[in-house]
Amino acid sequence: MKKIFFIILQITFIILSFAGCATMQFTDEPFSFAKILAQPQIKIIDNALFKTSDNINLAYYEYQTATKPTMVLVFLHGGGACSSAGYQYLAETLSRNYNIKVYLLDMRGHGLSDGKRGDAPSKERLWMDMSEFIAFIKSEAGTASVILGGHSSGGGLVLNYASWKKREEVDGYVFVSPKFGYKSGTDRYSVTEDPFAKVDMGAMFFNQISGGLLNAHAIAVKMNYSQQARKAEPLLVDTYTCAVVNAITPSNPGKQFAQIDKPVCLFIGQNDELMLPENTIRYLDYTDKSVQEKSFAAIIPGQNHLGILRTAGEIIGEYFKQKALFLSAVLIF
Repeated sequence: MKKIFFIILQITFIILSFAGCATMQFTDEPFSFAKILAQPQIKIIDNALFKTSDNINLAYYEYQTATKPTMVLVFLHGGGACSSAGYQYLAETLSRNYNIKVYLLDMRGHGLSDGKRGDAPSKERLWMDMSEFIAFIKSEAGTASVILGGHSSGGGLVLNYASWKKREEVDGYVFVSPKFGYKSGTDRYSVTEDPFAKVDMGAMFFNQISGGLLNAHAIAVKMNYSQQARKAEPLLVDTYTCAVVNAITPSNPGKQFAQIDKPVCLFIGQNDELMLPENTIRYLDYTDKSVQEKSFAAIIPGQNHLGILRTAGEIIGEYFKQKALFLSAVLIF
């Protein structure tokens, strides 16, 4: 009985939080594309396909290194985006300059991957896609460490996956300007004022009260990509169903972060238009001190939500380079 009462209270809070979303007006551009669209431009490489256990083809982009890689990074795009929406810059930098092999993965229903746009059979199916793909990568990686990373809502997806009991183990995590959800205290705007995502409170209400059974494939969020963004990347997705929203939104971000027992690289731009930088990097404090000693959290001066993708490769590469030097020194000692 107490559990039911608690659920009702939680749902009531969600409804009150989402109230007014239906009448909210979008701005023309919730965040700037100027830096990510600036010259010189780098085109993404040709994709390959990975078939999931339910026969869906996922598009991925494999950035090879000149010599045997020191580690492998699997990286996930942000909400409504895809790998070709600026993520090729970090992949190029890491593979060419830091000997880190990178796999950019289009989530099902995104980019060149199969599946209904912005939808999934369930939140667990998205996590299962990740497990199957990571298992495939590990079979190819040999002795190289495998790291999992994500940008924006892709960071929320990574956090959810990191606390999933059926996950495939990895050796570390990368969070670039991560969106940890409305419970995290990291959003710059309240749900009713968010200039990028408009929530359908009715769809989410019935989905939450039914434990995810009702309205799983109803439109829950509409995203506000500008005309400039759509022209630059025609594969952008406009809407998410409840199933996808649940997959990418951490249910208890502090508790979930505390469960991470692998090194973390966490950073965000000083001028991020969607998230509060100080609140975001504080999430590393939830981890054990033994994890913090091997981790990195920083606010990057002059960078915004998308522009940071231009410099993310160097930041990630330098972190793992210094981490490797530190481990070598410990072993020598």
